[in-house]
Amino acid sequence: MKQHHPLLRRMLCAALALAVACMGTPALAKSIPALDPEMTVNSSHAIYYGSEASLADGVYGAQENVDGGGWVYVQTAADGTDNHVVFTVDLHETRTVYASGIGTIVNGWAEKMENLTLSASENGTDYTPLAAFDNAELAAEWGHRHEWACPEGAPVTARYLRYEFDIATSQITDGAVHYVCVDEIDVRTEADTPEPPPVVDPDPGDCVNLAAGRPYTSAWAASGSYADDGGQLTDGVYSRALSCKAPEWVGYYNEVQDGFEFIVDLGESKRFEQVKMNFLREEGSGIPTPYSVRIELSDDSASWRTLAQTDVAPIIEGSGIKRFVYTVPQEKRPEAQARYVKLHINFQIWLFIDEIEIFDRETPDQGTDVPPDDLPSVDLADGLALECPRELLYGAPATILTDSVTAGPAWNDSDWLSFNGTNPAAPDANRTAMVYDLGGKKSVSEIRLRALYDTANGVFLPRA
Repeated sequence: MKQHHPLLRRMLCAALALAVACMGTPALAKSIPALDPEMTVNSSHAIYYGSEASLADGVYGAQENVDGGGWVYVQTAADGTDNHVVFTVDLHETRTVYASGIGTIVNGWAEKMENLTLSASENGTDYTPLAAFDNAELAAEWGHRHEWACPEGAPVTARYLRYEFDIATSQITDGAVHYVCVDEIDVRTEADTPEPPPVVDPDPGDCVNLAAGRPYTSAWAASGSYADDGGQLTDGVYSRALSCKAPEWVGYYNEVQDGFEFIVDLGESKRFEQVKMNFLREEGSGIPTPYSVRIELSDDSASWRTLAQTDVAPIIEGSGIKRFVYTVPQEKRPEAQARYVKLHINFQIWLFIDEIEIFDRETPDQGTDVPPDDLPSVDLADGLALECPRELLYGAPATILTDSVTAGPAWNDSDWLSFNGTNPAAPDANRTAMVYDLGGKKSVSEIRLRALYDTANGVFLPRA
């Protein structure tokens, strides 16, 4: 069983920028998933406060307060000598059992217990030991849950479970009645359901975007209100907004009928199989999709040869993002090699574009128009340093939350960022702020965070 680090009693482990506040006296939340089966609990000793039914009613005792409700007081015999307590859990029929847990607390009226064990039986007579819990953990202050889980693939078959423990003998030498406090007994009779795999953007395999981060020029500068902040069209950040005011869109006003072009410098002569661009059509602002694209190639940026001329299928109604994709036909691939790629775009009045990509190999994306939210996403916080007025405990680096390393389930995993919930030096001791500078104005469509919840070790979730 885990030992409970005292500094973690009111600690938060967070995984993204968020203003957080630690909880005051939360209940010991159920950590064994799945609903309990129908069951009853019988106690060998009198219950002073609460009832046997309270041990399986779904109400959990407060983390730091025996008077906060949910706790069941079990008393010794009147002379204080009978200190061995037995709880028998009847599941009413033989079931497959995967896990079980019980909560305890040492605080004020609540004495500590020792020698807590769990066993199982099919007939109520012959019991098989399942777990013996750590006395040091049982003696720790505040509330904790003590849990057993079967080895993988080896659940037990039982109708009865039995929790046994002693009220610590050093506490019952005066011949008076003493009490121990317990809360909810959990039993899980279903196997864990694996979490579904995360939804990820389509993987183009080992294809490489040759234009990523490369310099480019345009026939004339973008309009001042929709200017390019420098390298914006090859930074890998897609706009998901159907508004020209989103900072990822770069806008060009047509000064001539058919003379606009981008020239992308790949750095050296390279073969490619696919060219992609995103165009905005915003109906309310009168922004149409362009008419056509001509692709020309050069090795010296002086003499050019045409690779392709292709129309852009328009978006007829409403606003939308036109996903333009040109895939080089097999018969033309030997000539699709150059250092400079010119993209001559024929448009009327306005052109709004957000990304230029040139792939060395064909990707599955063949230009089907997709909802903006289905476009590939980019983690804008990747590798950014955290600005925080609070101390980052245990020497955590400022990039701990943006280093793409996911912390494991243990509270003491070094990849969690921890905050102590009480800091008298702070104006608001239970609150902090984490700030990330994105380096400029960006559109944000989603913020994700991971936080650890481990009441047995005093780790709580943030709250607003």
